[in-house]
Amino acid sequence: MRKQTIRCFVAAGVGCAVLMAAAVWYSITFNESRLVEPMDFSTYVFRPQDLPMILACAAVAVYALCLAATVLLASFRARRILVKFIQPISQKLINNEEKIT
Repeated sequence: MRKQTIRCFVAAGVGCAVLMAAAVWYSITFNESRLVEPMDFSTYVFRPQDLPMILACAAVAVYALCLAATVLLASFRARRILVKFIQPISQKLINNEEKIT
């Protein structure tokens, strides 16, 4: 991967971490720690105050999916480049070696 791509992913990761920390702080301070402390989701009822935490979790999930897809694509590209440089030996060379010895 290029250095610029790596820098973008690191910056996005730091941004997601800051966003998640801000959402957790907001939830603890103003929202009775909903979605931070363990809770029973069978009785969960949506409140607008839950949006910062939900959006932060969605941002982290999208970041993780993009990171995984980029790493997979880079590994396939690296494998394709490696295969491109490995070429089979020509049969003419093999036949000529047998005649020489």
